[in-house]
Amino acid sequence: MRRGQYLESQVNKIIKYINEIGGHAHKNNPNRTVDGIYLTGEPFDYEIFLKDYKACFDAKEVKGDVWNLKDKDVKQAENLKHCKNVGLNAYFLILFNQKELLEIDVDDVIKELQKGRKSIHKEKGIKSKLNDILKKGNG
Repeated sequence: MRRGQYLESQVNKIIKYINEIGGHAHKNNPNRTVDGIYLTGEPFDYEIFLKDYKACFDAKEVKGDVWNLKDKDVKQAENLKHCKNVGLNAYFLILFNQKELLEIDVDDVIKELQKGRKSIHKEKGIKSKLNDILKKGNG
């Protein structure tokens, strides 16, 4: 299984369920030509809209305890910040070492970037479970 595929498959199950119960959720996709030629990446991975929970997030799998940000992660943080500015929950959902799922708020990522840091330790995150999304949306 390619890196990132496990978490993606789990999020896709939640998305399917949300759509079945009348909410809306989807995975964004890169912009490609009809021939499949890559033009631009997606602004972030996922959007979820439930009655009492609206979120945008990017999902990542990381080996070790530190997430090393790439240029695309910085761009995704910028896009997620726009979502947060209009009242949505916006974060990175990161699976560390295939066992610890954490949410790192986009504002925390931006603060680290403003300090000149290009890596974030898992201590910045809060524990998460994918099913928590459903609990938050059933307020």
